[in-house]
Amino acid sequence: AAERDKARQAILDIVGGGELLANTPWFQRSIEARNPSIDPLNLIQIEFMRRRAAAPQADDGQLDPAVGDLLRLCVQGIAAGMRTTG
Repeated sequence: AAERDKARQAILDIVGGGELLANTPWFQRSIEARNPSIDPLNLIQIEFMRRRAAAPQADDGQLDPAVGDLLRLCVQGIAAGMRTTG
């Protein structure tokens, strides 16, 4: 959250203050509408990334493909939910 707040403030400093997306209320509403669906996927993605990093590798050096598949599904879900917003 601290990094996000710093980045937000840096953007506001660059654009001269105010509120993010103040000139595009339709875009702001779109983001606010999608966040409740995307935020849980972000948390799930973080958990799968932790599991992937902590997972023991097989003898051939490969990670459990199920974890990779689930991580990929999370990324695809986030991308679909964000659409053109990022």
